Amino acid sequence: MPDVPEGVRRVVERLKTEYSPYLKIERSKAGKYLLYEYKRDKESRKADRSKMIYLGIITDDGILIPARHREKEKKEEKANTDRNVDLKPSEYDLKILRYLSMNGRAPVQKIAKFAGLKNSVTEYAIKKLEKRYDIKYLPEIDMTKIRFTGFISFVRFKGTVPPINEVKMALEGIPEVQLVLATTGDYHLAIYTFSMNNDLLDALIYSIMAATDMKKYDAEWYTTPSSIVYGFIPLRDKFFDLLGRIAWKRTKESTKPAPGELTDKEIALMRDMNKDGAITFAEIDQNNRLNVGTSRFIYQRLVDKSIIKRITINISRHEKYNVILIVKITNWEMYDKSRIDLFSEMIKDTYGVTNRYSIAAVTYYPSSILFLTQISEESELEEIKREIISKTKGIEISELRISNIILGSICYRNFDSMYAIQYQRILIEKNLPLSHREEYT
Repeated sequence: MPDVPEGVRRVVERLKTEYSPYLKIERSKAGKYLLYEYKRDKESRKADRSKMIYLGIITDDGILIPARHREKEKKEEKANTDRNVDLKPSEYDLKILRYLSMNGRAPVQKIAKFAGLKNSVTEYAIKKLEKRYDIKYLPEIDMTKIRFTGFISFVRFKGTVPPINEVKMALEGIPEVQLVLATTGDYHLAIYTFSMNNDLLDALIYSIMAATDMKKYDAEWYTTPSSIVYGFIPLRDKFFDLLGRIAWKRTKESTKPAPGELTDKEIALMRDMNKDGAITFAEIDQNNRLNVGTSRFIYQRLVDKSIIKRITINISRHEKYNVILIVKITNWEMYDKSRIDLFSEMIKDTYGVTNRYSIAAVTYYPSSILFLTQISEESELEEIKREIISKTKGIEISELRISNIILGSICYRNFDSMYAIQYQRILIEKNLPLSHREEYT
């Protein structure tokens, strides 16, 4: 491999392990690092340059920007049942995505009224959007209501970095682990977990570092409590195994669940909805051998307790790249005077398919706010950073590029930020009246 930046070298080595050993880097006249996969001649066992496939560009800091091959595009276009549709979302598409993000189980009639369309047109549009964006329906669960706290761990490997498949095998069996991201920058991994208290967290981190293959690697771990203040992290199915083990059981001393305790039936319903938030109550009743109507009652009870905030959507198909912005607070007095402006940036409506930020989380060691944002080109990221710095004082910004989602998923949706807690705080701070909000019921 030619003399290349560390980020480029690391990505190529990882891809050789996970994708293909026959990769080649070439530097273009413009100074870009081009990635190719080549075929080998069976007899000479040498690279056949006539059969090299261009895979994309690798940026200096280790982000692969995939190539778009015209033949592949033609096949995708042919498979699209609605060939004449403009892939740019219409005003009606955005309204439908907004309503589904706020209430994924809403009747078509209400969505149609909000979008200003006929019921039949809206039903067709929903199906079209589901296919175009590979939309999944899932519950937004408030983990604090069931006594769980979030923690984030940043991991920096000192020498050899484990292959992604090895990290996945080490962590996928641990139910507390919800999201594992391979990153480039100051750290190699970002791991988000849920735990009920610090003692259990200590045991969890120990089990990750000492009881799995992760123990083979020299690494530094930095773990801090992390409260998600905007957006949420979808739960892995494995997490419900943990909930099942701590489910409330009737005893002489405990005749009804305490606040935050869940019953087996509640957990079963949440698990079914986590797999498919559009599942019918009749199907849930049948899956769990419940009397007709039982799951509908259980669901409403969980909503009334604010354990399930809403059924929302995850827009799974999009062509953007994920970045974690770490906004470190360096001067609390200056930050406190401008934090409302940061809130305004956090909930800023971009009028696109998804919100600008999918997650915002507060961490404490050091005191920081983490923003998970999506970009399609570098200029977008620079614009975001400029806006944050111009509005917020007493901060420093660094970034982590997400090169791979190893475990879990990130929820991309079109959330109405008038329902965000940051919006309420802006109104209070500026002594503004509550504006009219759409009732997504």
